[in-house]
Amino acid sequence: MLRDPHILDDTLTTTERLALDEFVGRARRALGDRLARLALFGSRARGDHDEASDIDTLALVSSDARSARSALRQIAAETNLTHDTHLTVLVLDTEEWDRLRRRERRLPAEVERDAIDL
Repeated sequence: MLRDPHILDDTLTTTERLALDEFVGRARRALGDRLARLALFGSRARGDHDEASDIDTLALVSSDARSARSALRQIAAETNLTHDTHLTVLVLDTEEWDRLRRRERRLPAEVERDAIDL
């Protein structure tokens, strides 16, 4: 179950929220229908972050994860430079995510428990 997205009001500064909004918009425009899911996870989603915590995002794509990974990492880098933030993006295709969910329990369980869809 996804957590209340209003938690972002308590876990992101105004600058971080602007950066995340910019990243989400640019990611959606760049990938269109290939973007199956975009979510915030980790300490920012849980609300137990500190000043040094990064902004962890997960992007699941329906195809061509390699080109999506390159595009989203570039968008994240540009966003971080513009806003002086540390937004990270983990990009997987939906098949990779399904395999990871079957093999490794920690990350997928954390994402499913804490994620806030963007």
